[in-house]
Amino acid sequence: MDLCVGQLEDALLEYEELYKDSLKYLHCWEILKSQNKWLEEISKKAKSKGQGDEVLPIDVEDSLGSSSSGPERPIGRDSAKKRRSSSAAAGSATSSAIEVMQQMNQNREMKMKIESAWAEDFKGSNECLIAIKERELELQLKAREDRIMLEKHTDLDEFQRKYLRAQRKKIVRAHESDPDYNSDN
Repeated sequence: MDLCVGQLEDALLEYEELYKDSLKYLHCWEILKSQNKWLEEISKKAKSKGQGDEVLPIDVEDSLGSSSSGPERPIGRDSAKKRRSSSAAAGSATSSAIEVMQQMNQNREMKMKIESAWAEDFKGSNECLIAIKERELELQLKAREDRIMLEKHTDLDEFQRKYLRAQRKKIVRAHESDPDYNSDN
């Protein structure tokens, strides 16, 4: 397959005459000239043109081993994807997807149970806090009423005494109308 040094020089000179520039990709040609893909293309051109002057004669069998088909090229990315999708079709991929979905569903159910339990605890503790606040308010109101009922009015001016009497009457009426009111307390 190797070209004679003279043939290569002649080809380079002819290229320079045609294009008025030197061949910039000679290093690439040096690498690719012995590759199967290049050799197959050259042999196709040689067969189609009947080995004309433009195509150099190449001994394809020597460069490829003993057969013109050569070793099988690796499959491309797209072909590999097609093979993978057709061979695995719905088998393991589908079962894996189903397993993942089931796991997600179980996780969601567990999360909902935990949140529900937390909400119940929160509701219970909230009810306790409300009861405590209500009791505190009752105690504050009782303390206020006690202060009003026990206030000495001798040191107060006329307006303050009227206000104190009105507040005492209001307290007494509220307790008289309250069914839980016990005069013993």
